[in-house]
Amino acid sequence: MNSGEKLKKYINISLIILGLLLLSDVLFFHSFIITAFCIILFLFIGMLFWKISEKVFIIFAILIHIIYSLIIWRKDLPFKDTPFLLKEILFLSFFFLIMMVLMVSIKRKKEGKNARLIENHIKFKERLDGIKDEISGIEEKILKTDLNIEAILGIYDLNKKFEKVDKIEDALNIFSKFIWERYKLTKYFFLYKKVNNNEIIFEKYSSGFNLNHSVISSINIHNIGELEELFYQTGRVYIDDFSNSKKYYKLYAYFPAEEFISFPIIYDQQNIGLFILFSDKSNSFSQMFKGETDILSQLIEGILKKGLLYEQMEKLSITDGLTQIYSRGYFNKEIEETIEKSKRNKDPFCLVIFDIDYFKNCNDRCGHQFGDFVLTELVNLVKGHLTHREIFCRYGGEEFVIIFPGMKKEHVLRILEELRISINANEFTNNRQTEKITVSFGVAEFSFELSSKEIISQADKALYTAKETGRNKIVLYSEKKC
Repeated sequence: MNSGEKLKKYINISLIILGLLLLSDVLFFHSFIITAFCIILFLFIGMLFWKISEKVFIIFAILIHIIYSLIIWRKDLPFKDTPFLLKEILFLSFFFLIMMVLMVSIKRKKEGKNARLIENHIKFKERLDGIKDEISGIEEKILKTDLNIEAILGIYDLNKKFEKVDKIEDALNIFSKFIWERYKLTKYFFLYKKVNNNEIIFEKYSSGFNLNHSVISSINIHNIGELEELFYQTGRVYIDDFSNSKKYYKLYAYFPAEEFISFPIIYDQQNIGLFILFSDKSNSFSQMFKGETDILSQLIEGILKKGLLYEQMEKLSITDGLTQIYSRGYFNKEIEETIEKSKRNKDPFCLVIFDIDYFKNCNDRCGHQFGDFVLTELVNLVKGHLTHREIFCRYGGEEFVIIFPGMKKEHVLRILEELRISINANEFTNNRQTEKITVSFGVAEFSFELSSKEIISQADKALYTAKETGRNKIVLYSEKKC
């Protein structure tokens, strides 16, 4: 039996006892004292448990008490013989009962006031919590706005820096600094495709790996299917567990990292580049960064197009249109840089000027188209005897120039003699026309007090001497002979 049921039981018993007392008073005592007491007690119980108003109880209790006080001293009442002590006890009982009701009422009011205070406090706290949540939401929105503004400004600054550079290498240096400052990333791999003499080649750049910069001979895109697949993707690829990736596990040997994100560079519906960013930590690519990759890819795409256009323009400006080797303008710049470097490093070099013997007669006899064919075939033949270090340029007409940096005259003379013999033995055939040609060479070795004009003049004088003394020969400049 719980406390509620016990209380209900006690109230029922009390009501039965009060009812019996009231009935006894009416039937036997005729004093109305017990009757008045029972009425007040009924009202008190009703006030406690049946929500009878306190005012109603107090009014009834006081009226009954007043009525009883007035009649208790009347001599002609039926209960005039009631002992005085009993009368006083009953009177005091009414008084204490009223005082108890007042105390309960005060306590109830206090509890009600406290309850209202608690309720108001709870409501205020809930409102305060709501305001805090609203403030937190506003702060979060402000933070996101600040981050978006920061992202926009950061990418805007990156774009402004990109506008100042033309070469892809310079743009990548700027980009490397940007991704470190903004995302704390250092590792990337950049691959782009270009066509050179109808041959597709891939330029490769990397940062943060043990790989050579620019052309990485150890990575062949056609031998690694994963790299080729990434290159020709049309959207981003994100791998968060790179070492355990079933699809790209071969790439992990070249690019050890925890995760990577790649995005292709597409121009005119053609994949022309691939940029891959790597991280050594998990979950390094935040949602903000993933959202920015679209803008970053567009920037890289823009600088790549700009770089390729710059390369084409630069190539046109420094390349001879017929033979596709360097032009005279490029030679004029390179000879100055070679002299400065030679003086700085105390390193020798040789300058060679050569031209075709009796080339005018070949043009007159076979026509200028055949003459152009001879020039292009001669250039290809000369290239076969040179390395990537030598600077080979068309000086004008049928005259050419070669700079041999860091090479002494003895070595240069051996190369030229092999070249002379090869040209002399070659037959130039085109459209059933065949011609044999010879070439004369003038060689000058740089000494550290010479200027560019002086060493060019020495090589030119040596070439003139070769022509004057029979052609099809190599002459090294000497003040005694030239």
